[in-house]
Amino acid sequence: MFVDFLTQLMGPIVAGIQWILDFIWPSAGLYGVDANKVLEFTIPVVVIIPTVLLATILERKRPIENHDTQEARATIRTEWMLVAFMATIGIFLEIVLFIVFGRAAMAIGGPLLYLEAQSVFGSMALVIVYALYIDCAKYWMHRLSHMIPLLWAMHSFHHSAECLTMATGARHHWAEKIALAPLFFLTLMLFQVPAHILSMAILLMKVPDGLQHLNYKIAWHRAGIWLNTPQWHRIHHSVEPKHYDKNFSSAFPIMDVIFGTAHRPAPDEYPETGLRPRENPQLWEGIIWPFRGWLGPRREPYMGATRPDADL
Repeated sequence: MFVDFLTQLMGPIVAGIQWILDFIWPSAGLYGVDANKVLEFTIPVVVIIPTVLLATILERKRPIENHDTQEARATIRTEWMLVAFMATIGIFLEIVLFIVFGRAAMAIGGPLLYLEAQSVFGSMALVIVYALYIDCAKYWMHRLSHMIPLLWAMHSFHHSAECLTMATGARHHWAEKIALAPLFFLTLMLFQVPAHILSMAILLMKVPDGLQHLNYKIAWHRAGIWLNTPQWHRIHHSVEPKHYDKNFSSAFPIMDVIFGTAHRPAPDEYPETGLRPRENPQLWEGIIWPFRGWLGPRREPYMGATRPDADL
């Protein structure tokens, strides 16, 4: 009965969104964009608001590191400005890339294989398998971002964050979305699952993925290799050489265990984060980050923090 109620409630909402979409963009349907796709983009934005409020309370309650200094507060304010800009550009890029790769997928006949389940237990298993599949793809895209100089030139912007907070998770350069989009959409085009399986898999991944930069200290190490945590991922952002190229996983640390990049932190292991040499970009330098050597002030050749000999 509750499902029927939700269906009746969502019906007029979807119809209203579709009417507005048809009025603003009459040819949207030709590109595979409809009210349901609009909801896919807007619902996460709506969910972000209470999540950010909760994260702010937690980070003030028991922080991993103190952000009460004037320098830290200024850094975090700049980070939120950078995140707001990158997220705005990112939404438009994702819509464009969705249209481009959606049409490409239709042109080649759709996904290689459709995955379905005939029972509740089968659906639950498929959710886990598909979530692991996507996380494995994200693991290798992340690892390639540390191996290929061109990708690291973009991804290093994310690692330039010195005060890790929940906002750091969205601190990715706009050019990185363009560079990695072909790999990610190719991953999605190989297999397709029903919408409810996809939604549950994304939800399963988003909880540990969304909390991995949280500045909240608790016994996260007890999660072991099953769920990513702020302490596990902090190792990946560490400036200590022994932590270079460790803990790449997005949601499930088992990926690091499988591919030999796991560093299980000690209960009190919370290293400093950022880049060495230190770079703490302001708004303009963050926007032009991969091109700052050409568009910004003259500087010495950049040395990244992924490994001691990373001369980019």
